[in-house]
Amino acid sequence: MAKGKATEKQIASEQPPSFINGTLSNAITSVFVGPGREKFVTYTDLLGYWSPRIDAVFDMFDSEHLMLPTVSPAVFRVFLDWMRSDGDQLPRWSVRHRHDTPREPVKVADHEVLENPDAYYRSQPEAEALECYIFANEYNIRQFKNDLFDSILEMNPGGNLVPSYSIVLRVWDALAPSSPMRKYLIDLFARNWTYETDIGNREELILRKQVPAAFWIDILTLRDKHGELDDYPPWEENLCQYHEHSEEEARVCYWQHINNGEGYCTDYTDDDDDDSAMDEYESDFIDDAEIDSDGEPKLGSPHLGTDSVQEDNMEPMKMEAELQHGYGSSDSIGTSDSLTL
Repeated sequence: MAKGKATEKQIASEQPPSFINGTLSNAITSVFVGPGREKFVTYTDLLGYWSPRIDAVFDMFDSEHLMLPTVSPAVFRVFLDWMRSDGDQLPRWSVRHRHDTPREPVKVADHEVLENPDAYYRSQPEAEALECYIFANEYNIRQFKNDLFDSILEMNPGGNLVPSYSIVLRVWDALAPSSPMRKYLIDLFARNWTYETDIGNREELILRKQVPAAFWIDILTLRDKHGELDDYPPWEENLCQYHEHSEEEARVCYWQHINNGEGYCTDYTDDDDDDSAMDEYESDFIDDAEIDSDGEPKLGSPHLGTDSVQEDNMEPMKMEAELQHGYGSSDSIGTSDSLTL
């Protein structure tokens, strides 16, 4: 997690329930998670504080039992650890690495499909964090979702690699068109994707055919609008555009305390005496191992051409309706002593 979160916690006017100030009671909720009904026991007040959706259900029904049959136990464990640490603990997920070995071009037939697309998706470094993000989105746990976005950003420390199309497809399947995660992927691909990115990768070439055409249209529109994109990517200029904040939360977000609220490098010159804020941010999002001693990126990283991607580079691509599953569904409530979400 990025440094500076402690500052955010100290400034925030509302704090999680605590035994120290008497706001945390001894009330306990038994949570049964996943199709196997794995049992977790945790504090009712903390669940209600972090998730307005769960808190609303607790106001209507008995809060001693909660059923979450569609949630993965692994995802819920990450949430519990984060919740019990006051939002300061997330796993150290793997970092995405570039492929430096040249790959031979391969051809993929229109009828080819992945033998096990779910297993391929789960093998991606962003997969578990993304599943946690989708859970946080569904249960309206905004701070958890923002912290997870920061973790996903840190998996790409140079900001110059694109994730698997399996990640893109999962985001488009589970999150609304207005989701900040969709915006981030469009911004990331617009800056970094080239036709050569997928050369020699059969799995990605197969999945690319399934990506909605609207995704590529948004990328081409962004490239056409900005021409040669700015020196600093948008997540370094304003990270909060990918967060979801209330007005108060936005004021205390750690990002707002970098460079006096101006963000990364937007007010920086060579004559500045105090580089501490910028250096602190760089230490979070830039991995020195990804940069050669002369300051140049290592060979093998994809480069963004300034010309628009040609029509023949976009093939094969299918026009598919966007899937809307995952948001807008109603709650399913069990008996009065057992809650199901």
